Amino acid sequence: MLEQILENAFTANPAFKNAISPYWWCNICNHTLSQDEGMFVNLGGDAENCKIIHLIKMKLESLIKHHIKESNGDDEHKQETRIYLGEDQTTCIFNCLAMELDLHENLEIGGKSWKCVGAITNENDCFFRINDKWFKSLDINNEIKEFSITNIKIAAYDRTDILERDKSQEFCYVGAELKKIHNKTDKQNNTEERRKDRHKDTEERRKHDAKDRHKDTEERKQDRHNLTEKRKEDNKRRKHQLKARMMLSDTGMDRICCSCIEWKSIDSCSNISKLPVEQVFRYCTETDLTRNLDGEFYVCTTCKSSISSSREPRRCQKEIFGLLNFPTKFLEDLEEYCVPWDEKQKEDPDKKYVQLNRLEDYLLKSVIPFVRIGHMPRGRYFQLKGDLIMVTADVVDSLQKILPVQQNLVPVALKRKIEYSGFYMQEYVDKSKIKHYFQWFQKHNHIYQDMKLNENLINEFEEEAKRIAEHEDRQKDEIITNHDEMLQRKVDTYEVYNSDEEENEEKTVTLDKEHVFCDNSSFITDKYMEDTSSNTVANKFSDMIISFEQFPEEEEVFNPDSEQAFYVEDEIYMSDDELEVEEECLEEYDFSPEELSKLNQLKNMKIETQQIVYLLKTNVNNLCKCEVERKISFILKCKFEIEKISVVHARLVSFKDLLINDFSDSIENSRTVFRSIVKNCYHEYNALNNDLENYIKNNEANEEKTSAFVKKQTKKIKENAEKISVAPSEEGKWVNWYSDLFLEEKLFPKLFPYGIGGYLSSNMLKKSNVGFANYIKNRVLSADPKFRNDASYVFFLLLVKELTDIKRSEQTYLRKASKSSNLTAKKVVEIGKQHLLRYDNAFTQFKTIRGTSMYYQDSKKKLMATLRQKGAPTLFCTFSCAEFDWDTLCQSIFQTINKSKISMEEIKKMTAAKKNKLVSENVTQSTIHFAKRTDKLMSLLNDGGIFLHDKKDYKVDSYFYRVEFQARGAPHIHCVFWLEDENRNKPPSMWNEENRSDAALGGQIASFCDSIMSGSSTSMNCELHAVFDYSCKECMDGKNLVEKYQSHKHTFSCKKKGKVIRIMSTEGHGRLDKKKVSEEILASVCRLRHPKYPIDKTVFVHGFSQDVDENVLKAAKRDYQKVRKYLLRLTHAETFKDSDEWKKFKNMTFEEFLFELGMFRDERVRNDPIEKEQARQRYLTALRCEVKSSGMVVLKRNTGDIFTNNFNKMLIRLHQANQDIQYISDEYAVAEYITNYLTKNESGLSSLLRNINDEALKEGENVLITIKKLGKALDKGREMSIQEAIYRALGLTMAKFRDVVRFINTNHPERREGLLKSNLDELDDDEKIFHNSLHDYYQIRPTDEDIDDDIVNNDDGKGKGWENQCLADFVAKFNIAYSKDANVIKLQDDKSYISKRKRPAVLRYYLKYDNEEEYYRALCILFLPFRNEMRDIHSKDVTTLYSVNKDMIENNRREYEKHRTMIDLIEEA
Repeated sequence: MLEQILENAFTANPAFKNAISPYWWCNICNHTLSQDEGMFVNLGGDAENCKIIHLIKMKLESLIKHHIKESNGDDEHKQETRIYLGEDQTTCIFNCLAMELDLHENLEIGGKSWKCVGAITNENDCFFRINDKWFKSLDINNEIKEFSITNIKIAAYDRTDILERDKSQEFCYVGAELKKIHNKTDKQNNTEERRKDRHKDTEERRKHDAKDRHKDTEERKQDRHNLTEKRKEDNKRRKHQLKARMMLSDTGMDRICCSCIEWKSIDSCSNISKLPVEQVFRYCTETDLTRNLDGEFYVCTTCKSSISSSREPRRCQKEIFGLLNFPTKFLEDLEEYCVPWDEKQKEDPDKKYVQLNRLEDYLLKSVIPFVRIGHMPRGRYFQLKGDLIMVTADVVDSLQKILPVQQNLVPVALKRKIEYSGFYMQEYVDKSKIKHYFQWFQKHNHIYQDMKLNENLINEFEEEAKRIAEHEDRQKDEIITNHDEMLQRKVDTYEVYNSDEEENEEKTVTLDKEHVFCDNSSFITDKYMEDTSSNTVANKFSDMIISFEQFPEEEEVFNPDSEQAFYVEDEIYMSDDELEVEEECLEEYDFSPEELSKLNQLKNMKIETQQIVYLLKTNVNNLCKCEVERKISFILKCKFEIEKISVVHARLVSFKDLLINDFSDSIENSRTVFRSIVKNCYHEYNALNNDLENYIKNNEANEEKTSAFVKKQTKKIKENAEKISVAPSEEGKWVNWYSDLFLEEKLFPKLFPYGIGGYLSSNMLKKSNVGFANYIKNRVLSADPKFRNDASYVFFLLLVKELTDIKRSEQTYLRKASKSSNLTAKKVVEIGKQHLLRYDNAFTQFKTIRGTSMYYQDSKKKLMATLRQKGAPTLFCTFSCAEFDWDTLCQSIFQTINKSKISMEEIKKMTAAKKNKLVSENVTQSTIHFAKRTDKLMSLLNDGGIFLHDKKDYKVDSYFYRVEFQARGAPHIHCVFWLEDENRNKPPSMWNEENRSDAALGGQIASFCDSIMSGSSTSMNCELHAVFDYSCKECMDGKNLVEKYQSHKHTFSCKKKGKVIRIMSTEGHGRLDKKKVSEEILASVCRLRHPKYPIDKTVFVHGFSQDVDENVLKAAKRDYQKVRKYLLRLTHAETFKDSDEWKKFKNMTFEEFLFELGMFRDERVRNDPIEKEQARQRYLTALRCEVKSSGMVVLKRNTGDIFTNNFNKMLIRLHQANQDIQYISDEYAVAEYITNYLTKNESGLSSLLRNINDEALKEGENVLITIKKLGKALDKGREMSIQEAIYRALGLTMAKFRDVVRFINTNHPERREGLLKSNLDELDDDEKIFHNSLHDYYQIRPTDEDIDDDIVNNDDGKGKGWENQCLADFVAKFNIAYSKDANVIKLQDDKSYISKRKRPAVLRYYLKYDNEEEYYRALCILFLPFRNEMRDIHSKDVTTLYSVNKDMIENNRREYEKHRTMIDLIEEA
């Protein structure tokens, strides 16, 4: 019977058969075993042992024996054969005469783990599982407790790695419902009752029919789809689960967009089937390069938005020729000439020895980027040390030094300076290989065409290169004379307050030498040391980008019509007479306004389509395939739109039906023709697809065809360049576009073998500007990995990008000037922008460039504004990156590289070395994944469900985080969180001054902290167990997670402060002090305060008050030293965990620990409860000596967990990497964080930059010169890992607030700076030369009569109205709207608009406390409503004005300065 049911199911759903029917395969030969078992796994019997595990073992042995016999018994099969079940199989049904099993026991079979879900005995008793409970069919009301079942004939098992459906959903009938089904009779039996006519017209039926069954009763009024609390919880849980899954799997490189040809996230892509066919043909590329691992084509959200608007996506069809590579035939021919290093290299299937190594590549460059590669201080990544200098080289000269040498493998070394003892690069080069590459370049690359190789001459290329590099270094050293001192100071202060996750040494396998690639690099960059006017390659390239962006957009060169005509030139058009409509004049009929509107829609549709309908009916045979398909798609779209138009009038219905029939006929006629056309075609509108198909894809077979096409395009680029032959640059210099257009291709010939495809040449060819930031993203995220795999190229792009940003900053600075009332457009032109008065200093101009000191200084100001407005945050958190341990990341990287799926089981079977190699060689994807993971984590924390306490869900209402990079290169984040529950109540905190005297507050804080964080690995009990259960697998998995990621290990970083404690020979023995003698030791003190203190439950320890009794304080200090020295003596040795003392200590109870520590007054009464409590209080009193502020949380910890960092139980399972969570007790802790963490890497450099700025102000130096000096000094000697380079190059967030922070200038209007308009030459003298500021928009806000007051109301419904709204309220609650929509509010000038913010912004402003007049002026500007600032504020005495309006001003001020005391503390720190 069961077989028949399954057969019917297989027929209805063939895919179901694959999930049920077993098939076996061999791990040696990967062949499927010939044995066919149908739908069951048939087990043999055994009279002595009928346990299912034993029977399965017998089954496997039988299968292996049979397979070995089939394979002729080869030795490999005999030794290592394993049998696995198919990947698609999710359910196993075992069949046996009689077997015994445990319902709760999992089976390991076929390489997978299985759990029992149902069983049937020979007595026909049925056992079934609902969630984690078991029931018996004849006793369905009671859960069974005995799980060992005998005499089983059928047992069903499911794979354990398949996610179960939500446990809260009921998919089975149980209890009374199941009984009801069992007791049901067959209602379809042909009984006498059923034969009666149920539709007789009886009196009862007439009464029933007379009733109005559709009355609008109260019950019917109720919405069955109301969002109930249960539904809300279900939605919230599902949303949380989806985000959690995406957090683990989203790497940002999971799907390829077939428009921009870049890797994207899964959730940012959609299938191209959702786009109109004609748009797909026009903007998308369907080739093997853009095909995803599921065989489908996708388009990203950004491109789709443009395509849907019939606009070409910004990054579409721009970088085609960069995808060209060396032809396969050329590489195959090289095998004949190249010499492999050894036999292993010769047998390499990828034939890497025919590819250029780094030095060979550098020797063929016409411009060489000098860098020096070395290992990061820790970890497997690399760094480039020293400045990055571009030196022009002569390829022929360098080759002439190599080719005359007799041997084929020539040792070549490059130095940057002759006096350097070390080499920049030293490798062996294959003389024959580089000669053939050079000859190929001469033939196919226009850059090398004029180069002639004379093997009889050897020039001094190397010495010339060193001379230039030495000259560059000498110029830069003149800028900062104390560079060595500054670097030494940096070494001393680096990571002084770094988080603990860097201290965790990762247990990773060292890679073999041949697997280490220098492409995963980092470097110390001198991009800011570059003189932005010096004649270097990077500067020249940056100048050309700036100039290119500023070119006037002449239509014939840069702005071709993006709208493609729907018809090609040779189409046959209908004459005007033929287009006349032979229909009755519909206008004669009496239509309503609504009907007239629909009539016009139908008529317009007919006019738009009649040309295409005519062609499809009469001339379709003369159209090509893509034309037919596009026209069919267009008519289908129009048909769908017409069908949506609802009409009632008979004439309109007739007209509509006529159109629909016309469309249907034309579609049917053309589809027949379309199916008969076999050959695809190519047109100009699909140039991208054409290029890829004909040249890139076919390059392997026909390089001559590709080369001819490239020459044609190169000529076109140069012709376009001649139209703009020269462009102005700084200080009267000129950039020659014609000669310098191919700088990028000269630098990286290996990436651009045909000498075409760089940023400038591609833009010139396409006659448009993709934007350099977009270009970098396109290259780094390209479907072709060659760009991101070349570290020098990535660093070069970043260098040019940030040089360009610096120059833009200079230009932006020149567009700012003080808003003097008598300044006119004519005066600005006469004076010159560079000579205008400015109050803003040059120091702040680089704040938009990620990673600079100014960038973090700006973040610090924003954070201080947030603290002033929101108060102290609740938590400090640190989250690190454990990329080598994340199997989902490994799976995604493997699939990205190979474009083929791999199961998680296969990933888990990989060796650690293989997984580490996979991740370390694809650092771009792992870095982007961490950035994506960070954003998803913040979103999850904002949704809630993580920090739960006392039946309240505390969500992260606001947050700030900063990305930093560890010594091994990987990123980690430092965060501050502001928590609130659903009623916007904050957690208990010492920050609330009114509560400081509350004795119960410490208990409330301890209870809160105990709920949201843990300090012991045995706190990781699962949901099924109230306390930790060592026999539970899930509990133990959690414990192992904590021990793996949260265990602190002392390193050199712990001892940076150099603090030590001398422990005498009679100290550190606890209760045996002065009784036991041991060696005297000098123990280093860990700056991260390890070891932690054991405690039996979480407590909040208050600090000593100032009036504490001196004797009590002395006694507490003695005990505190006793505690510290006891723990330090126990753990000071590097191998302390191997000692007997530690093994004994970690198993102690808390009471035993207090006893050994010597906290009991009398050892003989240690079991007395009173004595126990007194000993505990004595211990806690001792710990009060460590409190630096008002209090300290001591988390519950066992003695074995004194090196365990704080963690959250849900977060450690969600984000499996090191984390640290600290509760913020008061404002002093906030001040410590701001000064120690946010500015820790910039303190020394910031003072240097400030000195440069201050000296310039003192001497009255030209501000442009100051900006250049700051640019040169910025980031001198700073190390940058490849991960940080990726963050900065791709524009990933390095410091982020949840809230928008907006700045309000509180100076007098005459001392404020404004942004000059760009068209000053066109303005009249009476026109405004500055763009509107926030103050200007505020003064023209609506009046109370113009708009309903609800718009300016607060969330509580209480509003101030427009007139009583101060500037601070306006800026915080409204945005300036630059596009008009239904939600905007018009201002009084009738051309400006604002929109209300969903979440108020945080305000940043500066109050001059030391100048009373300016202080009151600022308060009046911010918090006193005005309509005319000069009249209402500055024309009056601001001190008097403040005094008169003090109540209003201070009332408004309190909304934005609830915690101003904290800012004072931070400033003092």
